[in-house]
Amino acid sequence: MPGRRFFIPLFLRLCEGHVLDDALRAGIAERLRTLCSPRHVPDVMVEVAQEPYTLAGKKMEVPVRKQLMG
Repeated sequence: MPGRRFFIPLFLRLCEGHVLDDALRAGIAERLRTLCSPRHVPDVMVEVAQEPYTLAGKKMEVPVRKQLMG
C-alpha cells in the first residue's frame, strides 16, 4: 500500500526453559535482517503459549489478525 506502513508482529512459541528477552529478540532480528532483508524484521515479537487451530488442524490467522486490527 503506497504511503502506508505495515505492522508486522511475530508470535513465538519457545522451547521449555527459554525466555524471550532482549538478547533473543536482537538475535532473531539480526538473523532476519541478514538472511532475508531488513524489511522482514518484525515490529514486535510476542511469546505465546500455543497457536490457535481450527478443528481441521489449520492455523487460525484471520481471527488473530482481526483482533490485532481492532
